[in-house]
Amino acid sequence: NEFVNESGITCFHRLSGETGAGAADVIRAQITARAIFAANDLDKAVAALDHRINAEMQTVLRMEVRTLVERATRWLINNRRHPIDIGAAVAQFSEGVRAVQHALPTTLGGREKEAFEQRLKTYQAAGVPDELATAIAVLPPAYAALTIEQTAAQSGIDVLKVADVHFTLGQRLGLDRLLTRIIELPRDDRWQTMARAALRDDLHAVHAQLTAEVLGANGNLTKSARDVVLGWEKSNAAVIDSVKTLRSITGARAELARM
Repeated sequence: NEFVNESGITCFHRLSGETGAGAADVIRAQITARAIFAANDLDKAVAALDHRINAEMQTVLRMEVRTLVERATRWLINNRRHPIDIGAAVAQFSEGVRAVQHALPTTLGGREKEAFEQRLKTYQAAGVPDELATAIAVLPPAYAALTIEQTAAQSGIDVLKVADVHFTLGQRLGLDRLLTRIIELPRDDRWQTMARAALRDDLHAVHAQLTAEVLGANGNLTKSARDVVLGWEKSNAAVIDSVKTLRSITGARAELARM
């Protein structure tokens, strides 16, 4: 009952169809995702705005939380051994994920920062308190905190340094633009929805792999994230060609998914 109340009546069927996971695994992953991103606290804060802001804006805020939780649930299903150990996963990810969430307003740059600031202004103009408006406005890019924390744990590099390189690299390669194109794809039926989700997951996975590659190729991590990324580009011309090819192929897949 709580799962349906928090995620909607179609969420289980959608996630189960996309991942092949059974009810127990989906629900375990959803509970874990909500705990990692402190979704209960956000939902309570949004509910406390009853009769204080427009109901439509409250719905927008709730949907941002729900969307993040659903994406995180899918990631956990695909990346954790089943049955998911809820306590272990929460202990592993919570601290790093929340550190990234809190740092995002200053970590984001370029187009992603502009998008964050636009969301923030919209929420504030609707009467949402600044702290909650900021917490909700960072949720779309906060999904990446899962792979960022995973990379940090595997590499032994500070999670905020990993986050800085991750988002700088995304801007440099235009991966945020590609993600936007994927999100804009139609999902009028089950197959379009599954194709869209697969493309999005593929892109996030490639982004995480490239971030780990950049970090592994740079011994001097005292440099700025931009310098680290530019240094990697200069020393890896073949890799950059491969990335350009990947972006071209992914763009073609996106066009096919529209058909």
